[in-house]
Amino acid sequence: MKEVTYESGLKLLWDDRIQVGSIITAYRPGYHIVTSIEDRGKKSTPLIHYRTLLNSKGKKSKNTSERCDASYCRLASEQIPKHIQILEEYIQSLKNFQAEHDL
Repeated sequence: MKEVTYESGLKLLWDDRIQVGSIITAYRPGYHIVTSIEDRGKKSTPLIHYRTLLNSKGKKSKNTSERCDASYCRLASEQIPKHIQILEEYIQSLKNFQAEHDL
């Protein structure tokens, strides 16, 4: 992770392992593939350009192109296990609820 401190004092972290071809999560929900990285200088975080592969429901996307500040982006390989764990906990909670209420 790299940190950029702006003149205002704002500090942003971004994952400098992200490269063209990386699968990421970003500001918009879903999973995306990086198509380009725009360098905005040493005193600014890069702008990540990407295409959406899967939407927030895990369905194939219309392949839209987007972009966002690198501080919003994370490698999907690190996020997917967390998302799976959250979903598994949610499913278990529903099963417990179902059993408690004879549904």
